[in-house]
Amino acid sequence: MRPTANEVEELRPGFGVTWRGYDRQEVQSYLRCVETELRLLTAEREAARAYASDVTRTLEAVAEENRDLRARVDRISRSPIEPDGLAERLGRMVELAKEESLELIREATEEAAATRERVAAQLREAQAHLASLAQP
Repeated sequence: MRPTANEVEELRPGFGVTWRGYDRQEVQSYLRCVETELRLLTAEREAARAYASDVTRTLEAVAEENRDLRARVDRISRSPIEPDGLAERLGRMVELAKEESLELIREATEEAAATRERVAAQLREAQAHLASLAQP
């Protein structure tokens, strides 16, 4: 988008006029500032392009993974089950069964430990009670 004539007029710096034209030092100083700003903007633009490129590559990779996963789910969810999806489906079922059995074992181990602690505490109480009864 090109600036209008009024915008261009607003962008022009107000250099002091000397005997032979504009003050050279003012112009050179202004140009150095403009060049510095231009370099910064160019660097920012290149960084933004690189970032956009990285994000695009990541998005494409995620989209490809999503397509693969959808195809995989579709393949193993078909009825009747196709032979190539059967092994994968059964493998997933075995994984889930293993995870569930490990969870059951963990819960049973925790419950057994709690029961042992409770029984040991009851035994100590009973022994203390018997000891108190045995003393005359």
